Amino acid sequence: MLKQCARVKILVWLAVCITACGGDGRTNANKQLAASSAGEKVIDITVKADQECARDSSYTLMITGGDRVPAPVLEQMVCTFFEVYPHVVKLLNPQAPNTVQFSFSPTIDYPAGAINNQIVFSSTWMNRNPLDTDIVVHELTHVVQADLGKVPGWVVEGTADYVRDLYGLRNIENGWSIPNRYEQNQHYTDGYGTAAAFFKWIDAVYRQNVPSTVETIYAFAADALYDEQVWVTITGKQLDTLWHEYKNYPVTPPFESGISVFLSADYKGREIKLGRGNYDLAELLSLAIPDNEIASIKVPEGYKIKIYSDVNFAGEMLDISADVSKMPENFVRKISSVVVE
Repeated sequence: MLKQCARVKILVWLAVCITACGGDGRTNANKQLAASSAGEKVIDITVKADQECARDSSYTLMITGGDRVPAPVLEQMVCTFFEVYPHVVKLLNPQAPNTVQFSFSPTIDYPAGAINNQIVFSSTWMNRNPLDTDIVVHELTHVVQADLGKVPGWVVEGTADYVRDLYGLRNIENGWSIPNRYEQNQHYTDGYGTAAAFFKWIDAVYRQNVPSTVETIYAFAADALYDEQVWVTITGKQLDTLWHEYKNYPVTPPFESGISVFLSADYKGREIKLGRGNYDLAELLSLAIPDNEIASIKVPEGYKIKIYSDVNFAGEMLDISADVSKMPENFVRKISSVVVE
């Protein structure tokens, strides 16, 4: 759950004037951020809301032009930073900056862009899409990636959507998601959600109980230039072979009755029905149920389900014979096989 801001001390830059520049999106963002910082005064303020979200944080957030978006939207974005940024840093780059700058521009023609430790958001976009505050997660990932080794753009953007899918606080509410399986005409070089879904599949099939695909890729990138041989190192297979397997992974037709599993707590998100039977990870994936993502369960009369924390019906086991709106702590993002009886 998102912690709301209360008496959060942040730095707000005043007298902002960001103008659109020619060139690609990241060049625009870089020029606009540079323009926004010129000759501006920095002061301390206090943001008030229901609960605190930055007490004892070791990170600093500086904001330019925050008055260009509604106060509740800004507070949500601020709290998303303090809630999520430490997780992204730990996942990808412990040496990431301790200070991050948010800027809001009414003139840029893309939702957001990041350069080094600076992020520029379109205030127009945020006013039109006030629930899209998890855009912060995507852009914070770019901040964390900034000083790591060079990797292909599709990996960069796929990682950012992978991290948003993992740590986003309002994805369901905003109607944002990545694909659950391969979709026609996709290719991993599309990046973004397509690559993120591919990374999750690799995690499930080849990276059980070891660091995730993106974590491992960036650990390599910190020490050497990206080389496609890294996929052989972490999976034993070439990248295009992995994509072929993902693209052709078996698909099981959905059941029309049985136990309902949901990919979010409180019976939200996508619902998938499971008839009686054993479902190891391969069977769950064939039903487009990602590894470790069952978050709530509805159990009709006459059914029960056993959930296991590991593949092959191993690890911790829990017998369930009634609805569960939130999984117990030891099964949050830790369900890799199930038996429906």
